[in-house]
Order: sequence, then C-alpha cells, then structure tokens
Amino acid sequence: YYASIVCIPQSPITGDYIVHMHDSYGDGWQGSKIMVEIDGTVAYELSLPDYWTAGLGGNVGDPIYVDGTETVTVPAGTTSLVWKWHSGDYPSEATFDIKGPNSGSIIYEGGPSQPDGEFVPNYCNE
Repeated sequence: YYASIVCIPQSPITGDYIVHMHDSYGDGWQGSKIMVEIDGTVAYELSLPDYWTAGLGGNVGDPIYVDGTETVTVPAGTTSLVWKWHSGDYPSEATFDIKGPNSGSIIYEGGPSQPDGEFVPNYCNE
C-alpha cells in the first residue's frame, strides 16, 4: 500500500506559480481547463487553444496547440487558494505541471485524464 503525503500550508503561499500545459495529440485542450480560485473568485482559467474552434489557423501539431505556459500570481494577503480541473473532450491528451513560487520545483503533475474537481499541490518544498 502506497500513500502520497502532501504539505498544505495554513495560509496560501503567495507569488508567481508557473503552469506548463501539454496536449499529446496536438490539437489543444478542447474545453479542458485549470481554474484557480483566489479568495473565492475564479481569478484564472488556463487552457490550450482548441485547434478545431479557436479560429487561429495553422495545423494540428503546431506549438500553440501542443504546449503553453502561464503565470498565476497569488497576491500578498490572499486567504484562500483553490486549484480545480475541468475535463473537456479527450482529457486523456491533456497533461500539466505547476511550479511553486519560491523553489521553482514542480509541486503538482496532472493528467492524463485528471479527475474533475479540486486538486491539492504538494507544498512541502516551498
């Protein structure tokens, strides 16, 4: 039996989190997204553009549909920070990782087929 142990701080760790997103097929996340709630309000919705509906042109496999990086800034004074995943079509193609603001270490790796709902990064090295 194996169990994961994560460290959850009493107050959110503030600063800039780096989120790297990847789509293995190369056509974007097709409705899948990471939602970040800061103090009860959705402050960020992160996703790769959907090749089929975004109207950006190019081809399946172009970098814009394969990889993306976003910064999530958690300001000083934040009292709650919640990360959530929402699956769109083909969530088995979507993966992501989150790097913490202090160490730059990966504090969460998600997907493929990430379960919908809240997820908790491991803040042990922050």
